[in-house]
Amino acid sequence: MLWGSARTAYFNRGNEAYKALRREFATRGDTKGKLPDFLRRCSDLKRFWSFIKYERATYQEHREYLWSGFRPLIEFLEAQDRAPGIAPITAILDSFDPENVHSAWQKALDRRSEDPEGAITAARTLLETACKHILDDSGADYAADADLPKLRGLASEQLSLAPKQHQENVFKAILGNCQSVS
Repeated sequence: MLWGSARTAYFNRGNEAYKALRREFATRGDTKGKLPDFLRRCSDLKRFWSFIKYERATYQEHREYLWSGFRPLIEFLEAQDRAPGIAPITAILDSFDPENVHSAWQKALDRRSEDPEGAITAARTLLETACKHILDDSGADYAADADLPKLRGLASEQLSLAPKQHQENVFKAILGNCQSVS
């Protein structure tokens, strides 16, 4: 009797934790799409255990199934830095992904804590690579030894983001300030 009560209490605490974590990750925009399908369908542990016992036969198969299902969420949570901009920039670069741009971005992220100077160099390389990609895509010419300010200026013109390309003072001011920041 005592064992049954303890087991029920343990299950109930686990069930509440399961539901709270499920609710948390299912309502967050950055994690919702990374949840395994079974977590979306199984609103509590009882439903989950009813599902998993027919999905895989052995405990080892259960573990492998769970690890593969949660892998995208776990990798996201472990890799994510909560600094603003990291997630959206990474998502854009993942979809854009010329190999040089993505590797420069990852290098900058990897180095920022241990080697800030290296992170700055990697970020500069990222900007140069992105500018060159824009220029190559648009068919614009640029010198092989062009420095970052020159590449940025040429890329801005290709994207119609150069202040001189606009008549309205507010656009000129905004774009001019963006240029002065870099």
